[in-house]
Amino acid sequence: MDPPRSRNPIDVARRGCIELSAYLGRRRRAALLTGETLVGFVADQRHRAEHNLRSLAPVATDHGERRKDTNATKGTMARAFNGARRVLREALDSGETETLGLHRGRPADR
Repeated sequence: MDPPRSRNPIDVARRGCIELSAYLGRRRRAALLTGETLVGFVADQRHRAEHNLRSLAPVATDHGERRKDTNATKGTMARAFNGARRVLREALDSGETETLGLHRGRPADR
């Protein structure tokens, strides 16, 4: 696999992880990450963006040397969702979710 031509894919994944991690707070076990938790994360991010509230994750500036707090926007929300989705999708595809004890959360058969 070729490395990315810019920092953007890495920054987006990092921001998604930081936002999700900040939302989860002190939960240490990945198995505590459920569909309900992710629905709450999405609702929280949307609420923050809609009301211009502070983002959970500081933004890296100057190539990660400094961090600054920012307000959530539709753009930061989209980057957080996309970054978290990419990391979680890779974990599913690679089998890491099974190693961590996460369940895929498939809907029940009717």
